[in-house]
Amino acid sequence: MIDNNIDELNTLPRKLSRISLTSEDQTNAAIKTIDPLESTTFDNQQTIANNTIPIFSIQKIYKNLLVLSISFVLLFTAYNGMVTLQSSLNTKNNVGVNSLIITYSFFIFSSLVLIGVCMDLFGLKYAIIIAAIGYIFYIAANIKPLPVLMYISATLVGSAGAPLWTAKATYLNQIARYHSQHKNQAHEISVSLFFGIFFALFGTNTIWGNLISYFVLNQSGGAQKINCGIHFNPKLASPTNTTQNVDDTTRYILCGIFTGMGLLSMLLLFLTLDPIALTQKQTMKQLLKKSLEVLLSLKEWKHIDQFLLMPITMWTTIETAFLTAQFTRAFITCLIGIRYVGLVMVCNGTCQALSSYIVGRLVKYTGRIFIFIIAALINYAMIILMFLWDPKSSQMVLLFVIAGFWGIADAIWQTQVIATYTVLYSETDSNALAKYRLWKSIGFVITYTIIPDFTHMTFVKRLNIHYRELLKDPAPLCYAEPKDLEKDITHWTGYIDGPEQTPYTGGRFYLTIDFPSDYPFRPPNVRFVTPIYHPNISDDGEICLDILHSQWSPALTPRALLISLCSLLADPNRDHGLNPDALKCYRTDQKQYQKIAKEWTGIHASKQLNSN
Repeated sequence: MIDNNIDELNTLPRKLSRISLTSEDQTNAAIKTIDPLESTTFDNQQTIANNTIPIFSIQKIYKNLLVLSISFVLLFTAYNGMVTLQSSLNTKNNVGVNSLIITYSFFIFSSLVLIGVCMDLFGLKYAIIIAAIGYIFYIAANIKPLPVLMYISATLVGSAGAPLWTAKATYLNQIARYHSQHKNQAHEISVSLFFGIFFALFGTNTIWGNLISYFVLNQSGGAQKINCGIHFNPKLASPTNTTQNVDDTTRYILCGIFTGMGLLSMLLLFLTLDPIALTQKQTMKQLLKKSLEVLLSLKEWKHIDQFLLMPITMWTTIETAFLTAQFTRAFITCLIGIRYVGLVMVCNGTCQALSSYIVGRLVKYTGRIFIFIIAALINYAMIILMFLWDPKSSQMVLLFVIAGFWGIADAIWQTQVIATYTVLYSETDSNALAKYRLWKSIGFVITYTIIPDFTHMTFVKRLNIHYRELLKDPAPLCYAEPKDLEKDITHWTGYIDGPEQTPYTGGRFYLTIDFPSDYPFRPPNVRFVTPIYHPNISDDGEICLDILHSQWSPALTPRALLISLCSLLADPNRDHGLNPDALKCYRTDQKQYQKIAKEWTGIHASKQLNSN
């Protein structure tokens, strides 16, 4: 019995590591699994047995806890600080977001294959140090973010992620066991205490990283100020390069600070963290067998409600990825500049940290379903706000409001979804938490893949649908098509044939249609190329038509627009105009107006002339 207890203590972090690769998931799983308020019993036999194992002094235990905590704060202050800026800092060829896709893809691989291998091969201390090197390489690669450097370093981070967090959890568990022997108390109480201290310190990394970004980037520009928010389209924004928003000197300073923090973290671990030998190791055959079991379990669902949890599990990564990849660029950087990304995200991190603490206690009284509903309502409210808001730089306070409330919702999702898996399935399905981790990783990959191109894909798809509509059901007397369907679908050319019984009969009037990047939320720019004598059309082709201005609706299509222009030729608006002479003539002398309009049509717009 004594040996079994010791084995269970040694393998606990391995079980916890099967939960997730994120700090939030590990801490919440650990706290839920080991609750000091519920663990009031004490096993004297276990303590006696453990006393026979060589342990650290109480001072060395506290020192190692502090060293591990500070090292992770330093490392992830730097790493998370860079991750938050990827969609705004490294925009050329979408290198920043692509690197995150690679990172989370390799997270899946490392969590299935590399967890036990690294710990058994290098030991806990050096598994942590070696894994940290991958993170440092990624941070340093941002100094000169060439695709090959960013993608190789992202591969290293993804491969190092699972071993790093697993080795950390195992190390914390071991020194907590030593602590429980010194204090003559239940091991569960020490584990909960040590995990709590670690994550209380670790949770501040988001604040420090974003503050550093804010102060270093404070003089950087990059605010686009137009087509921001839901109108933002990375494909059609002004051409970018890797240093558009940040000059080289500022980039070197920022990346230098973060790289230095990473190196300091590794140096601190190397010089001051005491090694701990694992008392139980798994063979390569056992490790591979466990990985295979996880993969095979994906086709076996012991609980249908667990299958139904898959969408909400993936949502926990979708909403996080949206914040770091889309909100930071389309709202913050576009509207007020990259220098404010850090400051706004400090608000997000602070609200998330406070909410995580509050929610963990509130859920005992309300239950998880109520908490999930609150999180969903917050997300819905913020999404509606972002959709309806026409961003202006003078309204930057709304960025803090959105980021803060998003942090509250994120705290609920990140803490309670993992707790749901832990409480409901950890005892009946040994691979339930591995499935949870896998769905989260897949969610990250899918989201980071879709986000950069989603706006552009929707925009292009809409224009293609409009074009097919015109081909299938041509409007009478008019037509339009893209200048180059393959290369640029945003610029169209078309024509309108003069309606019968009007001075424009027999003429063909050519026009251009240019769709803005935020179409259909804003109307296209339509101009007549062929000169025309008309009260509502200026000499340079500008058109006075309410649906092209104040009365524009996203529901309008190019076909409907062309039909409206035909109607305008047949029935000009006598109340407003862009050609003063034609408007005056139309109002006072219809015969003279008809005569001049026919002459212009014959000179500039006859079909025979245009065909030549």
